[in-house]
Amino acid sequence: MTRNLSSDEGGVMKAVGVFEVGSLKVHLVPDDITKIVADVIVSSDDTDLSMSGGVSKRILEQAGEGIRQEALLKNPGAVGEVIATSGGNLDIKSVLHAQVIDYSTGDLPERELVMSLTLTCLDEANRAGHSSIAIPPIGAGAGRLDSTESAEAIVEGISRWSSNEQITLTDVYIATLSVQEDTLRSFLMSLMERRVGLVYEKRIVELQAKVTELENSLDEIQGDSLDDVPHPIAYLRAKADVGISAFERARTLCACVESVVRYTVSIMISLGREARLIDEDDAELVGKPLSFGNWVGLLRNYSQLFQGNQKSVTIPGIAYCYLDDKGKLSAAGRSIDEAVTIRNTLLHSPGGATPSESVCRALEDDLRSGIDRVIEEFGRRVPRQLSIVREIVGFTADAHPRYTVGVLHGVSSLFPNVEIESPDRLDPGMVGIWSKESKRFLTLHPFMTYKTCPQCEIESVFFLDEVRKNSIGRWWNYADGHVVQGPLVPLGLHE
Repeated sequence: MTRNLSSDEGGVMKAVGVFEVGSLKVHLVPDDITKIVADVIVSSDDTDLSMSGGVSKRILEQAGEGIRQEALLKNPGAVGEVIATSGGNLDIKSVLHAQVIDYSTGDLPERELVMSLTLTCLDEANRAGHSSIAIPPIGAGAGRLDSTESAEAIVEGISRWSSNEQITLTDVYIATLSVQEDTLRSFLMSLMERRVGLVYEKRIVELQAKVTELENSLDEIQGDSLDDVPHPIAYLRAKADVGISAFERARTLCACVESVVRYTVSIMISLGREARLIDEDDAELVGKPLSFGNWVGLLRNYSQLFQGNQKSVTIPGIAYCYLDDKGKLSAAGRSIDEAVTIRNTLLHSPGGATPSESVCRALEDDLRSGIDRVIEEFGRRVPRQLSIVREIVGFTADAHPRYTVGVLHGVSSLFPNVEIESPDRLDPGMVGIWSKESKRFLTLHPFMTYKTCPQCEIESVFFLDEVRKNSIGRWWNYADGHVVQGPLVPLGLHE
């Protein structure tokens, strides 16, 4: 029942892009979902199946009350369930009612739920032998889920599902205009990032055979100007140059500044604990999410603390990244504070609307004028390599362990391995900074950790995002916004 979309086919707007995801073709269509000719369309509903707003209301208007009554007879009333009904008055075979919101509990959808519902809807359509399905931005209407979160979750769900065997589905249509026009940008960005990612992964496979001989020669796989910059910072700085819109570029630049701040504070806390300037149980870290502004507050406090105790700290220059030698904001510090303000403007505009392209472009220009200054100042004050311990490979004549560590610097995620000698006991997976001069490895755990992301199954660096009172930590990945959580014990962070 799939047809080619065009502007003159029943008034349906032409797809702005067609992307191959595994064996599926994903069509991005900025139009009403009820105008798309597909075997199945998805309705984003609440557990009462009220169909009273957004996508579901539009489907009810076109398909008729009969599909709602049909769904109510089957309704289990649970978030995460999908109910299949006929297409009613619509020229389709079925409507899948994805239950996203439970108004009785007030629970709103999160990214994981949207991805799960996407997988279920694809399963249902495929099991019924259908060849095409149209999906709206699930959860981005009454569910108030950010359109970028919804887009990334749906695209991730399609990507995961496309690896299945015995697939009858061939086409997936994503209808973006049912919620708001800028949702189109979120889906387009997510699909393009996936396409670029596939090309990048192919390149990695080609290079892996040469990794051993190229471990100490990064020039062929990294950019020149960011080779000596820690990977989280270098990655975001490079990503900001390829964003599809001024909003995305400005938001990525803010994330880059935030990663500098988080990295710097992580080092300061580790140094402060080593010098006994900061208690193991730091009340400032417990029981609240560590937002960008909170990290900057910690940077200010620890800068003042370190300036008053320079002789106790092994990297005294770190105290002058944010404050100058008179205790006033440095040029880099002013740029950091400005980035916090700009981020709030981008994400918390009046009415919740995204600022205009011209406003975002002006904010982007303001950020670019200061971000390289921040990176340069940080690199000058903390001239050490961010590293991850791979494994112990032996011992020296003095019985000091020898380790293989990956150097987490530059844009590429193909980190070169080097061998180090240290009197410290280091555990595989530990993230820290290595000093060749002192042969000491300053661990940044748990403030930075290296984990396998459960969503994308890729190993990456995660920043500590929240310390909960039950000794559970929550970590945030700068590259894609994914989060992981787990116990902090025995790391000394508890109330």
